[in-house]
Amino acid sequence: MIRLKCERCGVTIRCADDQAGKRMSCPTCKHKFVVPRRPARKYSPLLLAAGALVGLVLIVWVVWAATGPTSPPESTPAQTDARKTNGPTRPTANLTREPTRPAPGPRRVRREPTEEDQKRWQQEEERRLKEWEAQDTARRIQKEIDHAKWIADMKAKQNKEEEERRREAEEAKRREELQQTPPTP
Repeated sequence: MIRLKCERCGVTIRCADDQAGKRMSCPTCKHKFVVPRRPARKYSPLLLAAGALVGLVLIVWVVWAATGPTSPPESTPAQTDARKTNGPTRPTANLTREPTRPAPGPRRVRREPTEEDQKRWQQEEERRLKEWEAQDTARRIQKEIDHAKWIADMKAKQNKEEEERRREAEEAKRREELQQTPPTP
């Protein structure tokens, strides 16, 4: 969706993307214009590098979360004996992994609301209601003011048009009188 303002009257016009490059006229003032094409979005190399880095960090985090942190393998009695004798040891892998659970958070104990809580809630509700009523009243008053301004503008426009018609009628009457009176020699 392309949004633009009319050059003549300033009204905001919305049109579909496929209208780009075509001629249109303003629905308000009928001014004709060409819908501009949307420029191709260009991303800076720095922004692309930052996106790639974030993606890489997310992949590493997901892999780490899936495999989990590894703990050192527990030593077996044979390894313990080998360490005592300083003999060669063969490393063993701990292939069994216990699932990790998140640490339990603090428990929230729900208590019954006291009379003070109920009073406070009621006061907050009353305050919100008064605020809403004040906003509603302000909106209604503004609407009435706007309507009164509109009526005054329309009456002024009507009076101006009537005055213009009256002047044109007087001018036509004068021209007619001039055409009817013969010129004096």
